Amino acid sequence: MKNTFNLLLISLLLFSCSSEPAVMTPISIAEKAYAEGSTPQTLNNLSAAYSEFLLANPTSEKATDYRMKLADLQIKGNRFGAALENLKAILKSDFSSEYSPEAALKLADIYGDNLKNSQGQSAVYQGYIASFPNHEKAGEVMKKIAANPVDMNAMLEDLGSKIYSDKTNRIDTKVANDFINIAEIHALLMPKSPKSAEYLHDAGRTAGYMRSFPKAIDLYSWVVDKYPNNEQTANSTFMLGYTYDNDMKDYGEARKYYEQFLSKYPEHDLAASAKVLLENLGVPDDEIIERLQKKG
Repeated sequence: MKNTFNLLLISLLLFSCSSEPAVMTPISIAEKAYAEGSTPQTLNNLSAAYSEFLLANPTSEKATDYRMKLADLQIKGNRFGAALENLKAILKSDFSSEYSPEAALKLADIYGDNLKNSQGQSAVYQGYIASFPNHEKAGEVMKKIAANPVDMNAMLEDLGSKIYSDKTNRIDTKVANDFINIAEIHALLMPKSPKSAEYLHDAGRTAGYMRSFPKAIDLYSWVVDKYPNNEQTANSTFMLGYTYDNDMKDYGEARKYYEQFLSKYPEHDLAASAKVLLENLGVPDDEIIERLQKKG
């Protein structure tokens, strides 16, 4: 009798513990509201909940899942540029995840169906086939590109040769932006290609030519972070210092990268320039010239 009573007591305790209501998070509240009624307001609320979580927890194990869900919501809300950035972020930060093949296909759909950018779509398809040849939808993609096969390397070489227009003696901004975009796609979908770091560095330099300095910094940083042993990494490290110094006037960041460059590449051809620039951070150009002239 006593044993029966004990079993009953344990069962009641277990039931009372399991029946406690789960703690509702901002995401779970927003997901519940969206599931109960898909409206522009509930869509925006759920998008905001995902965005706030990702901002606060960029390396969480849930980050890629939430980023994909956020991209889907942005597509539904016709926010294709924002969706594009989140899909790219999945490929850049978590390429080995199960979401990457689907993220690539969604990228291709946005480029082709929504942005009418056939060049971008073709580049994504090539990268998808190169990296995910055994994915369940690879056969469908192969059929789509069979009639018009694309060589992304040839595409980039062609664009690169047309960035500067001899007719106008200035940069063709459309071609330059196309080059930057395809260089990113190449690195996102073929990250192990020996050419990816080179294309990203050239894209950073192109962004700098157009005075899009935050974009240049992002591209140079991509090279430094993802390709630490590539021959372009030294050049990108130097250019990070130079861009922060000369263009952004952020001398703290400039110092960091100049010192990093000199520490890692003391024998590099640009080492002497890096030393001079480091010694003269924040000094006007004409004063630097005057100092160098006095040194003889």
